[in-house]
Amino acid sequence: MSNKFALVNYGGSYQLEIKSAADLEALRLMDEVFWMATSAPAFSLNCSDAFIKILDKNNSGRILSCDVREAVLLLLDSLKNHERLNQRSSAISIADFADTPEALKLRASVKEILSNLNKSEDSELTLTDIRNDNEILKNGLSNGDGIIPQDHIEDLEMRTFVKDIITCLGSVDDIAGVEGVGSDKLQQFLKCSQDYINWKDSKSYNPDTLPLHEKTADAYAIFKKLQPKIEEYFKLCSLKRYNKILDRQLTDKTCKLEECSTTETATDYLKQAPLAPLNVIQQLKLDGEINPVYEEDLLSLREKVLDEFLARPVNSLLECDWLKVCDIFKPYEEWLASQKGIEVKSIDDSKLRDYLKSSLPDKLEDLIAEDKALGEKLKARHKLEEIVILQQEILDFCNNFVSFPNLYDPDQRAMFEAGHLIIDGRIFNFNIRVENVETHSKLASRSGIYIMYLEVTGSKTDQKFYICTPVTSRRLGLLGVHKRGVLFDLKGKEWDAKVIKILNNPVSLTEAVTAPFKKLSQLLIDAVDKISSSTEKQLEKQIGTAGQNIQKNITKIPEKKVETKVQSSATARDLMLTGSVTFAALGSSFAYISSTFTSMQWEQRAAAFSIGLLAILLPVVIVAVIKLYRRNISSILEASGWAINAHMRLTSKLAKILAPRPDSPGRVFRKKRDLLKNFSSRFKYRLKK
Repeated sequence: MSNKFALVNYGGSYQLEIKSAADLEALRLMDEVFWMATSAPAFSLNCSDAFIKILDKNNSGRILSCDVREAVLLLLDSLKNHERLNQRSSAISIADFADTPEALKLRASVKEILSNLNKSEDSELTLTDIRNDNEILKNGLSNGDGIIPQDHIEDLEMRTFVKDIITCLGSVDDIAGVEGVGSDKLQQFLKCSQDYINWKDSKSYNPDTLPLHEKTADAYAIFKKLQPKIEEYFKLCSLKRYNKILDRQLTDKTCKLEECSTTETATDYLKQAPLAPLNVIQQLKLDGEINPVYEEDLLSLREKVLDEFLARPVNSLLECDWLKVCDIFKPYEEWLASQKGIEVKSIDDSKLRDYLKSSLPDKLEDLIAEDKALGEKLKARHKLEEIVILQQEILDFCNNFVSFPNLYDPDQRAMFEAGHLIIDGRIFNFNIRVENVETHSKLASRSGIYIMYLEVTGSKTDQKFYICTPVTSRRLGLLGVHKRGVLFDLKGKEWDAKVIKILNNPVSLTEAVTAPFKKLSQLLIDAVDKISSSTEKQLEKQIGTAGQNIQKNITKIPEKKVETKVQSSATARDLMLTGSVTFAALGSSFAYISSTFTSMQWEQRAAAFSIGLLAILLPVVIVAVIKLYRRNISSILEASGWAINAHMRLTSKLAKILAPRPDSPGRVFRKKRDLLKNFSSRFKYRLKK
């Protein structure tokens, strides 16, 4: 590339000049060290949500330099006509695209959309056209995700087929959150159906393995449910019989009343207890005392299984009879273990066979394939939409990320600014949003700038937010906490603003020079206030004590009164002597200084006064100049989450741009005559009357 790129000086920081698409080519070559920013929080940028979404693909809430570079190169490589980029155009045409493979796909997508809209191929395609075409494609059965929703199928037979798949295997949500099936679910259903039918048709399926025919499944279910408890019962009976032989007692687990105070604890205890009272003959008496938790299940087992298998009414169950029942169910258990495709057994066999023979699976597969093909088209349209959005906004964004020219231009406002603030009869152009005032103020204190933090509120439906405003020029005036103003955002909307915190730093050279003296005077005022307050309290205390003493002295003997008078007079005398000595010392000091000063010539007096004043002011002025020189606004941006490369020093020119003196409109002029004088003269006249 033979293009040359300029770095422009803005207040001592050199920034890439970006005026056209040709200047964006520099981002192919320039390392991030030459960028003004390398990352920024997404919330602080006044861009469209769609543009932010393109840059912040991982939804991290931050824009990185790699995101910006990738977007710029995608745009430059996809388009050969960059004139629309320079115009920030929201339209595009087939002729604008380059000849790269990716650009050719985009060109085909443009051609298809123009055809859908009945427009010629040389027509322009706007961002609105692209979005309208996307909505048309997304309506109805297909939306490009390869999932076919059950509710969107009009054919009743196909809808029933999809419903059966969902019933057996569950559903998959499409991009809109609607339940449906995809290719994986379809293939799984077909495999399970074929396996289940093959198993039913195989030799392993023998009707003789169903001892109760169609009633076998229900009988086996109740059998498996009670099998562990029945086997447990016979084992406990064996243990009881063995203990009797050994003349040893079986320890029964009793339940204390307090342990079964609730229904839940009582039920848990009964579930763990045996089915019936234990006996040494190992016989479960079904017509005797039965654990109430299992009483209903045992009755069902007796009717459905025991009476059928043992061919007699079973009132009591011996262990040998129970083992016969288990042997009868063994072939059925082995048969169940060999079955395949059990997931679809809830559907009738004949229906499964019809599904496998019909054309429904192929039709559903075709619908899924069409939907996936549509998905590719939607991806191309989405990429096309990104290209148009980038074409519309990328130049302005780079002038607020790679470079900051709009920050220094009085007629422009940067994307990261919140608007302009009017407060205390002044205007402040540089205002940025902050998420946390306390965190921001700790980091922004390095800037050396007087900063106001304001709470910004609107209507009841508007969410309040916070901004920070650096006071960069003129005098401080009445600015401070609780001061109110109005904020006009970049869209012109007016918000109420109130100062909630300040960072106190010099605003101008005058403020910086007078700041130490203001602090000193404030300290003196505070000291005088403390002394006067303490003296006042002491005087009140003495007066109160004197009053109490007077009341006490009335009842005391004359000798005591004389002693009190002597002590009071002594105290007064001491105070008078101390005060006299102090005033005498101060008077002599002032007299010496006065006599020395009067003995000097006027030239000597002027020189002495100048030297003394210079000795006081010179260090103050030097410190003030250094503080003002060190002020920078990069710390304010960094406190908001920006990664800034340049040291953005707050020069005097920039300070005036950020906080300019308000100008009156051309047709507005000032009448300097004070009308209050006229009003006050009228008031005097009325008083005379």
